[in-house]
Amino acid sequence: MSFGADLSRKQKALLAALLLVMALFYCWTAGTSEWSLLPGKNLPGFYGLLAQGFLAGQLSLLVQPDPKLLALPDPYDPAQNWRYRLHDAALFHGKYYLYYGPAPALLVFAPFRLLTGYDFPESSAVALFCSTGLLFSFLLLRLLCRTYLPDTPFWLLVAFVPALAFGNIAPFLLRRPAHYEVAISCGYALVFASLYCFASTALQQPLRKGFLLLSSLLLGLAVGARFPMLAASLAPFALFVYWFFFKWRASPVRNRVALGLVMFEPLAACLFLLGLYNYVRFGSWTDFGLRHTLQGIIGPREYTFFDPTRIPTSFFYYVLAPPLFIRDFPFVRLAAHNYLAPPAGYVLERIAGVLPMVPLLSVLLPAPFWLRTLRRSNPALLFVAVTSLIIGSAPLALYCLSGGTMRYEVDYATFFLIPALLVWCAGLHALRDRPRLHVSATAAFVILLALTVALNGAISLTGYYDNLERASPRTYQAIRTLFSPIENVLR
Repeated sequence: MSFGADLSRKQKALLAALLLVMALFYCWTAGTSEWSLLPGKNLPGFYGLLAQGFLAGQLSLLVQPDPKLLALPDPYDPAQNWRYRLHDAALFHGKYYLYYGPAPALLVFAPFRLLTGYDFPESSAVALFCSTGLLFSFLLLRLLCRTYLPDTPFWLLVAFVPALAFGNIAPFLLRRPAHYEVAISCGYALVFASLYCFASTALQQPLRKGFLLLSSLLLGLAVGARFPMLAASLAPFALFVYWFFFKWRASPVRNRVALGLVMFEPLAACLFLLGLYNYVRFGSWTDFGLRHTLQGIIGPREYTFFDPTRIPTSFFYYVLAPPLFIRDFPFVRLAAHNYLAPPAGYVLERIAGVLPMVPLLSVLLPAPFWLRTLRRSNPALLFVAVTSLIIGSAPLALYCLSGGTMRYEVDYATFFLIPALLVWCAGLHALRDRPRLHVSATAAFVILLALTVALNGAISLTGYYDNLERASPRTYQAIRTLFSPIENVLR
């Protein structure tokens, strides 16, 4: 049964149930770490402090630096400030700031505190944002398949849910749901909500300008949460170029310009306000506060945040590095292992590459074959797939200039996964008249999907620092007991 037509009630109910199960899994993962899901008074977390600062009419955090910190000869020297610093806060002119984007505080933390008087927990925020990102990435993928691959079977649509839920690296992110993860998950949620709105109005008639405005605003807010999400503006820009020069070529230029304003004014306004936010805080439109952070390894004044010599090392770790396979539960772990000797000053945290962690992406490797095939059979789908790959490659290229850490993979994993799943759909459809190859390809897809779920499920139990075992040892041991037969065999 295909989903080119409307889904039946049972099919919709099944998909909704699967998405709900994934959202509950996200909540469980975040809630069994070292942070509660429940609101409270004076909860730990930078975004709560930033929200309190906003509500008090200031851009700095609502916490004062220790006078002993300010009295140090060099407050940014980790060897001097370790007793007094607020780790990873930005210190500037005697005040603490947050170098992460302000959008989560404006959208969730400040409104919640204003309405309830309580702090919204960062763990709940990460679970909320990851669930929202999963929902809209699934809706976007379903929309693309309905438009370009209407003969895709319903079982494959069902398989998309766990593929996206685990292949987006969010399960790992949720195991340590701190302020780092709040910004990343918020950017993930907003950018896919934006792209879904853009796609839904672009692929349907008549054109809904209200949706374009909302899409542009959501994209601007995504950048306000996570600046590398600006790469996603390539999608509406490419769409506008197509409309301007081809689809609406006969329309007056002023009408086409008006369309451009609708598409980009909210995004431009958000970028302006984000730059102004930086200027008021640090005196520079492009200074987010990285140079003023109090870090634990290398002082920000000595550390080079972007260095081209790091590209080979970072590319290996972000894309190719395998995880560690061990005999003890949960059998797969991340480690700051040095397969490649990193350059001097290179900061490497626990990480494995997106390709071995999401083996469904392997379908993208024979690029000449599927590029040529889609160019002949479905050029519109090819354009969508390539655009998504380019968007995902932009933040990856940025991170290849810096250090290596697993959480950044959330910024680009889904942009690679969506075209990969589209290629799987197109490939399985092309083999429908060749039964043996079709069965083999289907089996390969199912196996790689199972591996994607298993690998990311395993690292979701450990995170960076074994957060589940530390926070909920009984729960960890209960899960380990379920897998004890496998552990006994491997030993």
